[in-house]
Amino acid sequence: MRRRDKKMTPKLCISIFERDFNELLKKVQSIDGTHILEIRLDAFYSTGFTPTVSDVETIKNALSKRNVKLLFTNRKTEEGGDFAGNERERICWLKRAIEVGVDFLDIELGTEKRLRDEVIEAAHKRGVEVLVSFHDFSCTPPISRLKAVFQEARDIGADIIKIVTTSLSMVDLLVPLDLYR
Repeated sequence: MRRRDKKMTPKLCISIFERDFNELLKKVQSIDGTHILEIRLDAFYSTGFTPTVSDVETIKNALSKRNVKLLFTNRKTEEGGDFAGNERERICWLKRAIEVGVDFLDIELGTEKRLRDEVIEAAHKRGVEVLVSFHDFSCTPPISRLKAVFQEARDIGADIIKIVTTSLSMVDLLVPLDLYR
């Protein structure tokens, strides 16, 4: 059963952007009261550190007793992240995350179609739920654009859809709410 076919229940997600793995682990161990923990892989890009299977297992073990799901994101600079490498390398990091057994994976809607589809297919084969994200840091697009974004994300296999916009006025705050109508 696809995620969108299930009853939707709110979940709390806490994001950790930490360049030092030991500091990341301390934060993971102190997390309480969340359903999903997002680890931002792009935080490691400038340090030269790439988490290993053992590192991910350490994180998962720290979370196992608290029933917290693990989400990995590797956000490129154009989408507000810190990953400045080439797109193939960024996708390799995401595929590695799938292989080590994360629960959720975030891929940007704007990722090159072929690479995006590779990630979504690999994730679904391993039972990893895919969060397809869209970011507009300049404004809040019209509702027609947001509906098109939502539909495209759904059509490509998103289990969860994340839409982030920038509100420049009080009216902009209401536009995304129209997606619920």
